[in-house]
Amino acid sequence: MLAGRLMSPVPAPMQEQLRSQAEHLEGLVGSAPSRPEAPEWYRSIEDVVLDLYLTLPPAGPYGYEVAQLFYYLTELRRRLADAEEYPRAELTAVKLGDVVRRLEHRLQHDALQVPEDAAAFVFEQLGDLDASDQAKLLGVSTKTLSAWKRGGRVQQNKDRVRLVAQLVRYLRSSMTQTGVLMWFEDESEALGDATPLSLIVGGNPKSWARLSSYARGGRG
Repeated sequence: MLAGRLMSPVPAPMQEQLRSQAEHLEGLVGSAPSRPEAPEWYRSIEDVVLDLYLTLPPAGPYGYEVAQLFYYLTELRRRLADAEEYPRAELTAVKLGDVVRRLEHRLQHDALQVPEDAAAFVFEQLGDLDASDQAKLLGVSTKTLSAWKRGGRVQQNKDRVRLVAQLVRYLRSSMTQTGVLMWFEDESEALGDATPLSLIVGGNPKSWARLSSYARGGRG
């Protein structure tokens, strides 16, 4: 790990492109057509997998997912071409979709390991909240928060910023921005009647791990 900025396995400019490709592929595999349209559908899937391969070569950090994409792509092609195997093509598409979702998850997680990107993600996802509420979650003053929003380096609370970004990522799929803030501030029996925010302030690694598990459950 570098002493300064923690580097994501994929350069930041590629992150949005990769997520867009993955989302497009997930949409394709989730909409298997009738057999007459299958060849065109397959070619669309193949094009996106090849694009992902060119962006994420097998020797890179996502080599396993890329290999899995090609494995299921080959299986899909064979089943589409065989009348007896065709009914099982949809199952293969589902497996392909599972790999895509895993890849999307890794891309998003790795992007949020860069403190500046993690802070920017929090600002984007919780942009309707007051600056004072955002600052409270990240443990900094509103002055520091303003500096970060202007592109300043995140020099303090780096681990906390990454953690809050990951928690927000889990929560925003099922909560409003106000709901997310309430989640951080509400006491929970699952956390020993503590609030998530108090456990973050405590800085205990075991407590932080519990928070991630709690947040993945949506609303605890």
